[in-house]
Amino acid sequence: MKGFFRSVPNIVMLTLILLLSAALVISSVSLVQSQQDVDAAVNAASDAVAAANAEQEQAREELEAEIEALNGQVEEKAKELDAAKKDLDAEKQTKEELEQTIQDLKDQIESLRAQVERLKLSAANTGPKICYLTFDDGPSENTLKILDILKKANAKATFFVLGTGNLDYLDEIHAGGHAIGLHGDNHVYKSIYASEEAFFANIESLRSKVKARTGVDTQLLRFPGGSSNAVSKSICPGIMTKLVKSVQEKGYTYFDWNVSAEDATGKPITAQQMVKIVTDMAKDKNQICILMHDSSSKTTTVEALPAMIAALRDMGYRFEALSADAYSFAHGRLNN
Repeated sequence: MKGFFRSVPNIVMLTLILLLSAALVISSVSLVQSQQDVDAAVNAASDAVAAANAEQEQAREELEAEIEALNGQVEEKAKELDAAKKDLDAEKQTKEELEQTIQDLKDQIESLRAQVERLKLSAANTGPKICYLTFDDGPSENTLKILDILKKANAKATFFVLGTGNLDYLDEIHAGGHAIGLHGDNHVYKSIYASEEAFFANIESLRSKVKARTGVDTQLLRFPGGSSNAVSKSICPGIMTKLVKSVQEKGYTYFDWNVSAEDATGKPITAQQMVKIVTDMAKDKNQICILMHDSSSKTTTVEALPAMIAALRDMGYRFEALSADAYSFAHGRLNN
């Protein structure tokens, strides 16, 4: 029994050793399993990284291919843009050449017009003696009296009428073989000369009224105040310089005058004085265009007209109505 108790510590020791060995074995097994798990995790992570890298590489290759395709489109568009620029430059050059050609042609037209005017002026001073009697601002209460005097004298005249006049007398003017010209739908300078657009709106309104009344589509024109008027300068600087060209471009023929009866100066004048003024101014001219006025206040003009016609006829003049072919008697010098 005593020997048994002596061996007990050895047994315990052996048991402990066995237990420790078992624990070590279990730990080793666990470590091996853990290592395997770690290796598996590492391998899985490596596979995931490799897959991700492969996806990124594929995406990069796809992006590079897309970039290359876009670069190709950019190059193609750049070529198209360059070609378009060349076409645009060519068209611009063509446009500039055409504009220059048009300007050259306009200059030639102006030169030819100037030559025509010089020829007309020459004819006016060397040809047959013609008198153009012209009356502005009507028709009025005096129109029928003027028409009666012209009929008795077998003389033709031209009436530059206003839209504010007594348009009922347009029929009598036309029936008498006289010419009807346009003076203005009204005689308000601030309205007429406000702009080119305002001027043509005014004139074309009157033109429509004359045509509706008489059937005559007249393009004879006299500027209120004449082409050399300076009143328009304070309203629209430079407008007369523009209008003398634009009216002709639109087919109108404008007429100034080279003789004035001085019946619109505001100064008292007798019929005898008026006749003398006209005949004195007519002495050195073969063709004359006389400015007179047909308004209700111009009774002296009516009174002077028979003696004026007789005196001019004695000077060798015949009396005609203006037409587009007649010399325009343009003043030449523009004050605006």
